[in-house]
Amino acid sequence: MNNNILKLIDPEILLHGGERMAPNAKVAQTAHYMMVDALKRAFKL
Repeated sequence: MNNNILKLIDPEILLHGGERMAPNAKVAQTAHYMMVDALKRAFKL
């Protein structure tokens, strides 16, 4: 798996972007993984 695209994106943005949308840590984690998955699909990694 190629993580180069994800490394270009500030992990703080990924992490806290999910947290801002989420009422609690579990949902934040799910939102984070959904965002990462969407990025991977967008860049076909």
